[in-house]
Amino acid sequence: MGPTTYRHRPSAEVLSDAVLGHHNQDATHITFGVATLGAILGDFKIDASLFTGREPDERRWDFDRPRFDSYGLRLAYSPNAFVSSQISGAHLHSPDVLRPEEDFARFTRSLHYSLPLGIENDFSAALVYGGNLGLGNGHDLEHSLTAEAQSTLARWTPYFRFETLQREAEELELEEGDPHDLHWVNALTLGAGYRIWSAAGLEMLFGAQGVFHATGEPLRREYGQFPVSLGAFLLLRPAKMRMHAPRHPNAHSGAHF
Repeated sequence: MGPTTYRHRPSAEVLSDAVLGHHNQDATHITFGVATLGAILGDFKIDASLFTGREPDERRWDFDRPRFDSYGLRLAYSPNAFVSSQISGAHLHSPDVLRPEEDFARFTRSLHYSLPLGIENDFSAALVYGGNLGLGNGHDLEHSLTAEAQSTLARWTPYFRFETLQREAEELELEEGDPHDLHWVNALTLGAGYRIWSAAGLEMLFGAQGVFHATGEPLRREYGQFPVSLGAFLLLRPAKMRMHAPRHPNAHSGAHF
């Protein structure tokens, strides 16, 4: 279910930070045991899946037992080679190891856009919504929204990501109030990468970014008025394939799950 995961979206190729709303939007791409049946009908694609709701344990070098205890349904629409959208929903059985007795319902919507600007340049953007509803006692629907974009301009790749989402007081380790009270967290990431080396099918980028947060009470008392973090990175990766014509999004739709 859900959109293409953040690590595989063209709109976040350089921005390697995890999306704050990851577990509202696309966390189900890590699981042992998936069975999917789908069909492509013109510009539409529909698929239904059975999968294991719990993510793998900390022993990542072995295989967990497939349980097929959760299910999801997704409808995707790709009218051309530049635009892809989807809407999906799922029932996740006991996804959280800290609250094994609780199931979740998850709803997602997303819109992806990619535009080639010549052999060296391109632009990509994504808008992703995800909502979690805990099916235990006292939970409200948690909302999350992510908007991100990047553009490759020869050696430079500037990018941004804006996130706004809700988290329960218990997850934020806030002791006052009801543990199921929802609090908004907002973050804006601005950064850029610069290709400093390219050879033998590899390329290296150096980059820097800033993340600017805004929260309400009582989070401000814990983290300050406007928390800011700065960082730099060095990225080594296979060189991007330069394509004269874009591929249809359905050609790489396997990365959606």
